Amino acid sequence: MLKELPQKMSIVEYEKELMKDFSSPTILLTFSEMDTKVDIYANQTSLYEYFDKKQVLSPVSSPVQAFIVALLNMDFSDMSSGGTILPLLAQKAKDGELLGKYSGSMFNGYADIAEQIAASKGVVLENAVGSANQISILIVKVLFYGIVVYGIFLYIKRKLYLRKQKNESK
Repeated sequence: MLKELPQKMSIVEYEKELMKDFSSPTILLTFSEMDTKVDIYANQTSLYEYFDKKQVLSPVSSPVQAFIVALLNMDFSDMSSGGTILPLLAQKAKDGELLGKYSGSMFNGYADIAEQIAASKGVVLENAVGSANQISILIVKVLFYGIVVYGIFLYIKRKLYLRKQKNESK
């Protein structure tokens, strides 16, 4: 995490420069506050096989949200979800809690990457952050969006019924 990238340097250039100080293999998660940039860089391209960079950096946190976004954009080709960094960064922080928001999102990103790599290697992490509440949160989201869609359906049905009654009374 850094406040701002050095002048005239992209986040990827910064990561490549920083990577010179690390031994191989290394995965680097970088966040620049002032530039509002976040990226994951691996010094060996084969490391990308062990985790899904697109999923970790996805702005969509749940499959329900991914479906709604795809529905609004009418593009169902890429419905990736499960983002652990950007959804938290996008939230509005309360006064004095900005650093906590950044720290939390980076922690979630590191944990997600570590868990994905461990799973791809067949290793069970004893003290992993995990996703214990994700199923219950998904159920609540499905219920919430289901109620909203049902409400819209009832509204449209009522409007059509009133229009039909109006036409029959003429």
